[in-house]
Amino acid sequence: MKNKLLLVILLIILLAGSGLFIYLITRGTIKPAAQSAQPTIYINPASASENLGSTFTVDIMANSAGSTIMGIDVFYLHYDNQKLSAQAVTNGTIFPNYQSRNNIPIDVAAGTINLSGYFNPGPSNQQAVSGIFAKVTFKALLEGQATLSFDFSPGATTDTNMSSDTGGGNIVDILQAASGATLTIKKIDNPPGNQNGTTPTSNGTGQTSPSTPNKSSTGTTSTPQQATKLPANIQTQPTPIQTTITLTKNEVMKPWVLWFLYAIIPAFLAGGTIYFYLRRKKANRNDEMI
Repeated sequence: MKNKLLLVILLIILLAGSGLFIYLITRGTIKPAAQSAQPTIYINPASASENLGSTFTVDIMANSAGSTIMGIDVFYLHYDNQKLSAQAVTNGTIFPNYQSRNNIPIDVAAGTINLSGYFNPGPSNQQAVSGIFAKVTFKALLEGQATLSFDFSPGATTDTNMSSDTGGGNIVDILQAASGATLTIKKIDNPPGNQNGTTPTSNGTGQTSPSTPNKSSTGTTSTPQQATKLPANIQTQPTPIQTTITLTKNEVMKPWVLWFLYAIIPAFLAGGTIYFYLRRKKANRNDEMI
């Protein structure tokens, strides 16, 4: 019986420990091991929704994952020149030197962007980088979905690459991934109930109706101005006060409550179930012996 009781106690401790482990993960105290970083170039944001006719900027990000490099080439970043117009390319801050082919970073006809950033020559000048390589400003021309993508082949130094000088004039591409972006261009619709651009006015009955332009005797059109006073039979309504209540995670559920949910309660339920099961089994044996 003592061995079985010890087994129950060990089971309770095991369940309580596993519950504590889950609890600490949910609280962020224990974090799962992150995947090993690799040298990457990517667009930030990876997806976005932009209004037709608007001008917006995306970032070309670079991360050498701790490896020292001599420079980065973007040959090329492709964009949909039917839906987007590249307006400008702005150098980032991770390199002291930037240059584009023939000093022309944007090829409008081809829908491509090229840019290189680099440190001063020599392995001793190489550094690890992480940050904004460049900023590209676009204008949305046509509604629909537009993609941004890099020309990239691992190990090649003639397309988008991250070059490192290993010494003796040996230049290698350490770039492992180059991720583009998907942009959705949407058309701005007129607000509901105002499709014709008319201004709603009160008709004296408590309802609103769109006002119509007045045409003067000279043929010119004038728009009636909104009255500064409401009719006597219309009472102004007070503006409701909106109150926003923000609950943090700790306010919604206290830590000791989480501890009971994740550890104590499951452990005692399991332990109690096993204990009473063993007692009942022993009682049945005694009955059989009698």
